[in-house]
Amino acid sequence: MMTKDRFSTGPSGRMPISAIGIPWYREDDYSEVLRIMADGKVLPDTFKDWHQKAQAVERQVKASGKLAHRAIVDPKAFVGWCAIRNLKIDAHARSLFASEAAYKAFQEKG
Repeated sequence: MMTKDRFSTGPSGRMPISAIGIPWYREDDYSEVLRIMADGKVLPDTFKDWHQKAQAVERQVKASGKLAHRAIVDPKAFVGWCAIRNLKIDAHARSLFASEAAYKAFQEKG
């Protein structure tokens, strides 16, 4: 019986990359981020609190052996990104945005 080892390549012949996109905010944008998000109340009230939690998530991702990508969320650009995709401006959209950003970032490196 043939089994794939953990170093098997993907369809492109390259090693598959496991990367996680993390929505990342700039301190100067954080109050605007809270304002535009439909679910802004689920985010920490202060940038400092958010930043501490985001750094912890980033450490967990790296500790699991995956690559972490900080997907910078510019509030104005993010609203437009959501509008083009007919998405509500919320956690689901943030997750999709971060995943897309990670994919693009690591495709370029590959």
